[in-house]
Formats: sequence, structure tokens, C-alpha cells
Amino acid sequence: MSEFKKFNVVPVLPEELTQLVSISENLWYCWNHDAFSLFRDIDGDLWHKSNHNPVRVLKEADQDRLNELADDQEYLVRVTKVADDLNKYISGNGASDKKDHMIAYFSAEYGLTEGIPIYSGGLGILSGDHIKSASDLDLNLTGIGLLYQEGYFQQRLDKNGWQQDFYRVNDFSSMPLHEVTNSEGVALTIEVLLADNPVWLKVWRIDAGRVTLYMLDSNIEKNSDHDKKLTAHLYGGDREHRLKQEVVLGIGGMRIFKELGIEPDAVHINEGHSAFALFERALQFTEKYSLGLKEAIELSKKSTVFTTHTPVPAGNDEFSPELIKKYFTGYTQKLGISVDEFIDLGKDPGNKHGSDFSMTVAAIRNSSYVNGVSELHGEVAVKMWNHLWTDIPVEHTPVQSITNGIHIQSWISREMKELLDGSLGEKWAYRKGNGEISELINNVSSESLWNIKKIRKDKLIDYVRMKVKDQCREKGIFNRTSKDYDNILDPNALTIGFARRFASYKRGDLIFKDTERLKKLLFDTERPIQIIIAGKAHPQDNPGKEIIKRITGFINSDNIGSRVVFLENYNINIGRYLVQGVDLWLNNPIRLFEASGTSGMKAVVNGGLNLSVLDGWWDEGFNGKNGWAVGERTPIDDPHFRDEVESDSIYSVLEDEIVPMFFERDQKGVPLKWMERVKNSIATLSPRFNTFRMVSDYNEKFYINAANNFKKLKENDFTPLKEFTKWKTHIEKHFRDIKISDITYDKKLNFSVGEKLEVDVLTDLGAISPEDVKVEVYFGRMERDDRLMSSELVSLNHNVEHSGKGALFSGSITCRTTGNLGFKIRITPRHDFMVNSMEMNLVKWG
Repeated sequence: MSEFKKFNVVPVLPEELTQLVSISENLWYCWNHDAFSLFRDIDGDLWHKSNHNPVRVLKEADQDRLNELADDQEYLVRVTKVADDLNKYISGNGASDKKDHMIAYFSAEYGLTEGIPIYSGGLGILSGDHIKSASDLDLNLTGIGLLYQEGYFQQRLDKNGWQQDFYRVNDFSSMPLHEVTNSEGVALTIEVLLADNPVWLKVWRIDAGRVTLYMLDSNIEKNSDHDKKLTAHLYGGDREHRLKQEVVLGIGGMRIFKELGIEPDAVHINEGHSAFALFERALQFTEKYSLGLKEAIELSKKSTVFTTHTPVPAGNDEFSPELIKKYFTGYTQKLGISVDEFIDLGKDPGNKHGSDFSMTVAAIRNSSYVNGVSELHGEVAVKMWNHLWTDIPVEHTPVQSITNGIHIQSWISREMKELLDGSLGEKWAYRKGNGEISELINNVSSESLWNIKKIRKDKLIDYVRMKVKDQCREKGIFNRTSKDYDNILDPNALTIGFARRFASYKRGDLIFKDTERLKKLLFDTERPIQIIIAGKAHPQDNPGKEIIKRITGFINSDNIGSRVVFLENYNINIGRYLVQGVDLWLNNPIRLFEASGTSGMKAVVNGGLNLSVLDGWWDEGFNGKNGWAVGERTPIDDPHFRDEVESDSIYSVLEDEIVPMFFERDQKGVPLKWMERVKNSIATLSPRFNTFRMVSDYNEKFYINAANNFKKLKENDFTPLKEFTKWKTHIEKHFRDIKISDITYDKKLNFSVGEKLEVDVLTDLGAISPEDVKVEVYFGRMERDDRLMSSELVSLNHNVEHSGKGALFSGSITCRTTGNLGFKIRITPRHDFMVNSMEMNLVKWG
């Protein structure tokens, strides 16, 4: 037979419903419950089948149903209200000062909505929530990413519990995407060279509230079949494929701005995948402004923010010199440096593969603002990367921390939002600081809060039963009756959620270590618990797949499946059901391996409590009354003993505290002590661990300063930039000639608290002027190994009245604490454009 001739038939959207089009094309719909429900109510089955994609719903909806809705006055009123709300939102809130600076935000993945599946896990969800809060804050921020034709892999487990990986092709024409065209209406394409091979990239636009994202797609006719697949999969392929993707993301991403005539005032590199953008930005500066490379790199560096998310060295992308030479020899000629000099910019001297090019190292060296994603991760990142700076204490490493958060409106259930809006005020999710909420939380009725939790748990259980039924059918399991599915999970049981990437360090099977002890908890006749699990292991991560197999093996034994469920193909929608419905969120990574984590934050705003290792965000969020901790902060070196101790901790806390508290009820069946802890959790955690606070922090600490640096350095035809670059060259040439001639201080052994120790430092600065250095006293309590604890830095002033040889700096230390104290003198370069003292990696000790 000959092939079918294919064509589409789409419904005619009645004129009364045309406003649905503009609503469907802006991702604002996915964090607005009223907008969300408009499309769900057109056809619930189609809404589910389309993965909550409103564009596809409008294309495939039944014509009779649309005509019916066009006559439904109540529905039309809802449409008009949502359209008006969207227009008001897009028009902004008058915060024009926030539009002064244009920020370019780069990320390899974006978890914006399940309807655009171009994310894998936490990094993508964080990026998506960052974009949404940037929109809520009315920031002038533009996102850059890759539009993956097949996204991240889909997961299915076989009958033995072994993960099967497969891909689904994304139909971009039926998604909330727009082709970007040039001034002549022709599709915009960006060209990059990969080993002298030109690759063309189509540009798509995603509208997320007030924020625009530009996404690159290599699957176009002009490219070879091989190059078309460059943007096929997220985190797929070998090292060479990964390098080419990161060239496309970084270099191609920066070229979008050039083609559109946009110049970002600051750039935010979210993880090292897009570090090549910084070199492309510098190259564009040399071409546009006739700057030298050193000046161009300086201009880029002074206005760049880099966020690292990876506390494990192996998680940072590195590429061999051979690969870099293959793909960057021609590019470095444009930069005006050799490929070996380029490789040096990304070399990690602390790595056993020290000749490799590290994307993280390149990003750190070419950014003025570097941060980890929780207070604890900031400390870990400081220790990881301290070796990049010469001869400085760990605490002087210029890596800061901004703790992650969640976009509350995207994750909170409608029922919970309505309750908290009524009690805390509609703007409660936009408040920084928990003072007011701690008082207002008393207005929330424990009974009302409990009833909402029951409603959401019932919805979760219905959803889980449906999912398990679908999973069984896909495996060819047809011997289960409707009663079998109805017996899956108990609405009255304490419900625990565990959902995340199945990397080994996350220890997805820790709670299954003592199965007999767990069974007693699961099948207690009066106080049962149950567990819902979801998550994917990377296709190449066999240890992670083994963990999933062990869990499903346990589920399939002894009728455990009525109390423990594994949901396949974890995505945003499954995550939303879980965090909105579970009572307790479990998180048990190996401590210091979890940079932040955000899933537990999502449970908080939905009235769930956390049971977690004191890692990532929970290390700073836990106060003893807003959840529970697994184990302690004291490290245990033996991994087997550590797992024994911490699994025992999980069981013990469940047996002794959590289960008794959950099942202790008043006459109305409300667990009052439990609900008090839930209120404490909402009051103390939700105001802090949200992306409204997080993005505000980025803006106030980094974006504004970075953008101001950029503008100041450009003034007067780049005179400040050229002078600063010249100054740095001078300092680099002569700094090592600095000598500390003499240190004078009172050498008596004992000082009283409050007394001052006067210090004079005589220096020979050689060719460097006194105003170009900072002379400080580095002091603190002495430890036995001559390390300082609780150290401080006190600046000394240049004594202009000193007439002798050399430059004299004077000041004093105030003795605030008792004990054995010690001090050193630290000299570093000083300039108004230096973001931190360690920026030039120059320090003199005395």
C-alpha cells in the first residue's frame, strides 16, 4: 500500500473563547489556579493526556464541547477574569527601577511546567522557579537554554523492577512556544562552529509571565542528521556530545543577544554548563568596542554571577585538552590567544586530571560573584575551591551563599492557598522574614488545616491508584481486580513521600534497611504508615537502578504494595500531587552531598512536615519544632556504620515521636500537636525558603552591583575600564615586591577584655602606592595547630604623617573575648572596582 497523506483537523475556536489563546501561550497559566482550571474544564481526559498543555487542548478539543462552553455564561465570566488578570500582571506593578538592569540568565534545563518537558530534576525545577519569581518581581531578566526535541528520558520499570529508558518526541508546534523571526519575518537562526563545522540553531521564545526565554534548537533542515541531534536529549551522549551541547548553549546563547541587538548588563551562569558564554561575551566586546581581550574579559567578569550547585567534584563537567583543542583552536584565534592559554583558564590545579578544562573553574575565574545554594553548601564550596586562590585561609575564599527556594504559587494546592490567603493575607507568599506570619499563623484553624490535608491526601491516593493501574497494564498485568487497586494505600495512614533523583548518595533505600522493623510500622493495626516513592536513575547509573530494583522487589513481596508504592516516570505533575498530599517528606542523603534540595520546601507550604538529614537547606531551616532531623551533624567516616546509625534514627524518630504525635487526636479527630508543628513549619520556613526571597537576594546582592559595574566601566568611552585594567597589570607586576619591614605592637602577655592592642605596620611598597593596598590585621582565637577560630579582619589606616622611609599603617585590635589570641598582617590590592580582596589572587602575609 502507498503511504498515507497526512493532514490535521483542528477545531474552530468560537469568538467568545478567543481570549483562551493568549492565556494558553503564556506560562503564567501554570502558576495561576484559575487559568489552570480553565483548560482542565474543557476536557479533563485530554488535559491529562496532553501533559497539561493548554495549546494542545485547544487544538484537539471536541468542537461540540467548545461550542457548548461558548454558550456557558459562567465559564465565559471566568475566561474574561483570567484574561484581565493576565493583562494586569503583564502590564507590571510600576516597579520601573527594577527594569534598569538587563540580566541574562543561562541554564541547561528549565522545569517550568510538565507541558514543556525539557528538565530532569532539581536544577531545572530551580531554574524554572527562578524565572517565575523574576517575573513576579518584574525584573528585566531573559533566560537562555536549549529546546530538547526529546527532552530527558522517560522511565518505565519492567516486571523485575529494572528501569527501562526511552524518549518521546516533543511536538513544538503544539506547545506554548513561538518561533523567533528577524525584522523581515524570516525565522531567526544562530550559527556556531563546531570543529570548523557550521551548525545552525533555530531560536524559539517562551513567555513566562513578564520574562522571556530564548531556546536554541539544532533540529533544522540546514544541519546534518548528526548535528540535528545536538539538542535531542538532555544529559545524553558521550563527553564530546556534552561539550558540543555546552558550546551551543553558551556561545550560541550569547549570540542570540547579538542578533537581537540586546546587550545584557549582567550575566548569571546557573551551574557550569554555560561557562563558554563568558568567553563569547568577551569576544563580542572586543569586536563591538575594539577592546583588548584583557579589558573585555575584565568587563565581562565584573558583571557576571556564577552559581554552583554541585558539592561533589565528579559532578563538575571537565573536558580533555584534546577535545578543547579540537573544538576551540579556531575560536581562540579570534580571541587572540593560543588554545593552550585558553585551556589554562579552566585548569584545576587541585584535580588529579589537572590538564583537563573544568567548566566550574572557568566560571569561577571569570565571575566576580560566586555562590553556593545554601549556607552549608557555601561552606562546602569554599573548601572545594579554596585551592584556586593562593595562600589564603579557607574563610577568605570569595564564595558566598544564597539559599535556594521554591515558587510558592507553582506548588501550593488551591485549597491550601485559599486557606492561607484568608488567614495570612493574599501577599503572605511575597513577604521576606517570618515575624508577621508567626503571629498571623495563629489565625489558621487547626481543624481547617487538617481537613485540607485530608482532601489533598484523598486526591493523592486516587491519583496513585490510577497510576498503579496504568503501570500494571503497561506491564501486561491484568489479574488484579478493582478491589485490589482500591486497597492500595489507606487514607487514614501516616503518608510519607520520597521523590528525587536516584543517585546513590541520596540513599533511596535507607528506610528499607531493616525490613522487619519497617513492616511493623507499615502494618500496625491502629497506627499504620505508608510510603509513596518516585524518581529516576540516570540511564548510565546502574547503582541507582539497582536501588530502584531493590525497592520494587520489596514492594512486590508479602503484599507490601498496599502500603508502599513506586510511581514511575517522575515529573512535575507527580511531584505536585506528592508534596500537596503527603503528611511527611523524607530526605536522607549522605550529609554534605546535597547542595540544597527544594522538594521538602514544597511540602512545607502544603502543610507537610520534614524528616531529613541535616544537609542543604534543612541544616539551616530546622529549629527542633518545625519537623525532625535524621542523625546528627557529627560526621561518621565508616559508610556502613553511618547508614546503620541513620536508618536507625529514621525508625526511632518514627516510632517514638512522629507516629504517636500524628495519631493523637482530639474529639473531632484532629491531631492538635501535629498541626501546631505544621503551623510552626509554615511560619518559620515558608517566608524564607521561597524564590521571591531568593531572587530578591540575587538582585540586591549581585545583579544590581554587577550591572552597575558594567555601566560604570563603560563610561567615557571605557576610560574607567581601561584605567582599571592598566592598574591591575601594574599591581600584578609589582605586588610581589612588597615587603613588610616591621610590625610594632605591645608584646605584653595579658590583656583585659575591652582593652585595645595598638598595631603599626611599616611597609616597603616599592612601585605601588599606599592607596592601592589594603593592610589588615587577621586575628582570632588560636587553636593548638596554629589555626584561628572565629577570626576577624581589622583594617589599618595609612599614616600620612609618617615621614620616614616606607609607608606606615596603624590601627588597633579590640580584645572582646578571653583566651589565647593571635594575629597576622594581611596585605591585598585595593581598588573601587574590586568586588573582593581575593579577586586578583594576590596576598602578602607578615
